[in-house]
Amino acid sequence: MGQGSSTKWGPLESLVKMDEPVSIQDSEFWENIIPQTLLPAEKIFAPATQAGIRSIKAKCPKNLATLVRRSVLKLQAATQSSLQYKPAQIQVINTVRLLTKVMPNMFEDPAWDGFWWTHTPLGVITTVPGEKAMLPVTPTTQAQPPLAYTLLDSLVHLLFVPNFTVASSTLAAISAFNCVADLPGEPFVWSNGLGPRTEQGAPTAAVATARNDVLRLLLVCCSHVMYEPAATANPADDGWLRYLTSGAHPKSSAMYYTLVNTLLTYDSVGWGLPFGSWFPDVEHQQTVEACGDLIALLIDFEAAPDPLAVDAAAVQPTEEAVEGAVEGETAAPAAAAAPVSVSGSVNAFTLWLASISSDKEFGAMIKGMTDLLTFPLTSSKKLPGVEHVVLIMLWRMIDRNERFLAFLLKGGDVLNLMVPALFYMHRYRDDNGQIGLVHICVYILLILSGKRNFAVRLNKAYDPAIRIPVPSFDGTHGDLLILVVHAILVTKNPLLAPLYECLHTVIVNVSPYLKTVSLVGANKLVHLFETFSSPRYLFAAENNHRLIFFLIETFNNLIQYQFEGNQHLVYVIIRRRKIFTRLMGIASSPYAELGDTATAAPPQVVFDPATMVPPRRGPQSETNSIIRSSLALNDSTEHFSVSPTSANALGGVEGADDAAELSSFAPTREWLETWRSKLDLEPIQRLLHVLVPQVEKLCADKGVTDEADILEFLRNGTLVGLLPVPHRILIRKHQSVPFCTVWYASFVMGVIYLRYMDPPVWHGTTVRLFRVKSH
Repeated sequence: MGQGSSTKWGPLESLVKMDEPVSIQDSEFWENIIPQTLLPAEKIFAPATQAGIRSIKAKCPKNLATLVRRSVLKLQAATQSSLQYKPAQIQVINTVRLLTKVMPNMFEDPAWDGFWWTHTPLGVITTVPGEKAMLPVTPTTQAQPPLAYTLLDSLVHLLFVPNFTVASSTLAAISAFNCVADLPGEPFVWSNGLGPRTEQGAPTAAVATARNDVLRLLLVCCSHVMYEPAATANPADDGWLRYLTSGAHPKSSAMYYTLVNTLLTYDSVGWGLPFGSWFPDVEHQQTVEACGDLIALLIDFEAAPDPLAVDAAAVQPTEEAVEGAVEGETAAPAAAAAPVSVSGSVNAFTLWLASISSDKEFGAMIKGMTDLLTFPLTSSKKLPGVEHVVLIMLWRMIDRNERFLAFLLKGGDVLNLMVPALFYMHRYRDDNGQIGLVHICVYILLILSGKRNFAVRLNKAYDPAIRIPVPSFDGTHGDLLILVVHAILVTKNPLLAPLYECLHTVIVNVSPYLKTVSLVGANKLVHLFETFSSPRYLFAAENNHRLIFFLIETFNNLIQYQFEGNQHLVYVIIRRRKIFTRLMGIASSPYAELGDTATAAPPQVVFDPATMVPPRRGPQSETNSIIRSSLALNDSTEHFSVSPTSANALGGVEGADDAAELSSFAPTREWLETWRSKLDLEPIQRLLHVLVPQVEKLCADKGVTDEADILEFLRNGTLVGLLPVPHRILIRKHQSVPFCTVWYASFVMGVIYLRYMDPPVWHGTTVRLFRVKSH
């Protein structure tokens, strides 16, 4: 190929036939690569096949580099114009779509990583249709930014262009400015909500399409981690996200308000007309989804120090912002026209999220989150699939904004958000592709459970507006929490094992404040204790005993702090007392002979650890235990078997025949004694010692056979002065570990990967962060 060779094919054919070197001076060829007429994305994507782009990379990498550089410079030149002429807008959209197709193929090849961090070329002349003159990138004495920064700068500018990505019917708003790059961002925020109020009309189809194209390319820019192996991936080193979250761009705050407001102000109800769901606004739904995906990536990015260091002239961190970042304090809310400037190692989006302090804005956020989480569960209307984004935002808000958490707990709206979170936990507990969503919901509950106000609000009666397929019960939100946690813990999915301690921690944190637990909830709690204290689970791994400490503490909290209203739990403990005596190695009914258990020596466990590990058995199905009218029944059958492998041994194991075989742990008497002496079973022992004889006497003397009579007897009873002094209430909190960063990136990127399949953006490229199954 040489001069004039571009006349052999049309623009798109030129792209896929660059199998011979093309001179970078062949302006006619490179200018004609980008179509001059607006084509659907699939038309641009179809000729640029994965095989064709890989062939260009292998045979003529300089052609690909020149194409990408000129495309980036074309976008930069567009931001130096008014961009109010249709041909110029068409050229920008086609350029954005071309880069969206090409960049994932470059990211998959590590040899191209350094390309994006070379300086933006100077002296290259490119044209913008409709402008009076050519717009060259003139040489300057200052060092040019990396090509990646130039691309990101241009894309953020393109988010706020009247009559292109902003609905506007007049040029008056930009008449005082020479070009797009000089326009302020805040007056053109897409939706009202947080931040400054703007007057924007409803976006046209063309505006929505342009928005989606620019947002999609921004997502591509942030997807480099998708091509790093999970074992070595370090999302904190992502230079694209580091720059985008640094606050260096003058329109960073406008982008923040735009993304958050567009997501949270989505009208899920609409006009409410019959058959309205048959005519969804697809383009706007795609905009909402793209905004959600992008904000999910930005608010959770925790940057490592930038080796390139953003230009000091572009980023001047304020002294207050730096001090706040060092001391862990949130900075004051930034004015709309003067966003907080931060260094490249601080996430401005996180600071802005943490600095929200207005009750009005808190109320708007909570309403938006509640609508987006609950409406899809109560309506057949097709809505944007953004529940994971909303839950991520809720997680980060309650974790990083104490004022928001206090407002959420004070107003009582927390239960409206908890119920859909429980729904998604229950729905996706068996879906390995959505385990990340279960993790996020558990982390939300873990943070909330550390607050007394949340635990107290769980005593509110549960009205099942959202149907969660758990056993029917008549109780409180606390019962619902117990039933969903039980359902997750008994699910035979090894990927849930890392959540075992978190789920137990949630229950034990709220237990001192649950005034009553229903009969169904009490059965599930004792059922968990039966399972996790069974020899099959207890002796299978070194740390498996930790879970029974949580459960015993839960029982002790309910007995010692809320005995008066928890007759159902007391009843079930009495009925199933054998599982507690099994743990201590006590015979089935020794209470009449023990005397005062407060002074009696602890019973001795008599067993041979080598013979207590049960033989391998096939999977067992869960059978719900039924409360019968006779206390004589002491059914200690294991209704199901939880995989006995610890969380560490379970990492990445899927479809193993029997996890017990994966563990080489052999229990010893010394190991047993290290934790057995720490079990605090005294409250349960005293309860059984006092109440079992009384209940047995009631049944024998009065011929009581109805459990309702026994429950009434227990309701009117008391253990005042008989139980030991309650221990201090302990609250455990979640603390992230470095691996959480990789897990989070893998989950969010997996959701993004699957969302953009028509036309495919990442599909067909060599993704390494997670495994892609083809059906």
